Amino acid sequence: MDQKSYFNIYYQPGESSVFCYRSGLSVYEETFAGGALLACGDNAAGYPLNVLSNVSSRINPEDFAEPTAFHLEIDGKSVDYGLIFEDFTQDRKEDHIHACLTLKSTVAPVRIGVHTVLDGTQMFSRYLTVENTGATPLCVSRLDLLSGGVEAIDRTAHAGVTETDALPKPDQLYSLGYFNNDMWGQEGEFSWHPVTETMTAVDCRFHRKRFRHPIMFLRNNAYGTIRFFQIGWSAGCRFSVDFNAKRNYPKSYLSVTAEITGNNPLLVLRPRETFTSPEVHRGIVQGDLDDAINEMHAHTRKTVLNLPEASPNSCQIGCGMGAEHDMSVETSKAFIDQFAEMGGEVFIVDAGWQNHPGEEMQWSKHNGLNRPDPQRYPNGIEEIVDYCHEKGMKFGLWVEMERLGKETGIQKLHPEWCCNNPMGEESFGYLDFSVPEAAKYAEAELTRIIKD
Repeated sequence: MDQKSYFNIYYQPGESSVFCYRSGLSVYEETFAGGALLACGDNAAGYPLNVLSNVSSRINPEDFAEPTAFHLEIDGKSVDYGLIFEDFTQDRKEDHIHACLTLKSTVAPVRIGVHTVLDGTQMFSRYLTVENTGATPLCVSRLDLLSGGVEAIDRTAHAGVTETDALPKPDQLYSLGYFNNDMWGQEGEFSWHPVTETMTAVDCRFHRKRFRHPIMFLRNNAYGTIRFFQIGWSAGCRFSVDFNAKRNYPKSYLSVTAEITGNNPLLVLRPRETFTSPEVHRGIVQGDLDDAINEMHAHTRKTVLNLPEASPNSCQIGCGMGAEHDMSVETSKAFIDQFAEMGGEVFIVDAGWQNHPGEEMQWSKHNGLNRPDPQRYPNGIEEIVDYCHEKGMKFGLWVEMERLGKETGIQKLHPEWCCNNPMGEESFGYLDFSVPEAAKYAEAELTRIIKD
């Protein structure tokens, strides 16, 4: 068996149904019991958690305050419990398998689809569909894509891990890896942190700035396993790690949550409307950070970046110039010459192409003009495009279609098109795409730019 392409789902129906998801050597299990879908643990060794009938390695959901595999609140009511099993389907293809567990709530008029995609790597994808089966709108106020217990450990089994402690301290057992800095230009500042006996949260793009990538690694320092998570979402999200451990009590319990964050309601579902959530990607390896990263890349390339129209050469070497230089025609051509010689395949003109010469660094004021400055490009920006093509390179143009600079004047003409912050103040000229006229304007401008 080629473990790199192996994927399988073992489904055991019954009063306490079991769902065992296996991909590569990673195994993740859930049970549906008592009207709830419960997380039961995982491993990176390829075997089901109950392979030893008298010594099951499944975790006990009763050891965790929130044991369910997802969290969903509708109109302020939790629908994690009181669920009815409706169906479990598997659609198997040559390179992946897509399973869907359908549950119906007795608490609110919703039907929930729990979708799992396996592709043979050490990582799988999970997302939810939520259907409003009622006759009135529903507010979604909590949406946790993946949650529940991960591991239960008796630290007495690891006595002697340190020279000074018969019982390892809780903060020696796990390490949490993430990008520390959420500021622009500092996105790559990654490090490991000890997991203390409390709740730890890593926020992205809502409670923290948008430059932190939504990713988290969780390393078991005793077992040598690394669990890793990514959320495929461009807005607010959070990873939470709850390590329930005591200094003088050996039993320790670890749970993880991957959630969508924002101002409530997160979403309003119209009657008969179905919402498809963002995806969370979860993996586990027995190895180091390089092993985890390589599996993550393999999964992303196989299952996420797999557009049918993508060609083998779709991942190309990009290069370009922006407001850090004078961006003149002469400088642009000199850069194109250098990049072509170095093997560049796409030349990108960054922010500043809408500004007068000498005002490159003031690009934000002119953002939204969406027309090449005639003083900067007296023969039109086509001169740069054509020169790029002559050198065998493709051409790309930076556009921030959702922003309006103060020099555009559109904010004064159409203040109703602009977003406000929660205090009602203008929010940096962001277009409000929930206003149909604003969305039509942006789409028309982008179409014109591409055609031109």
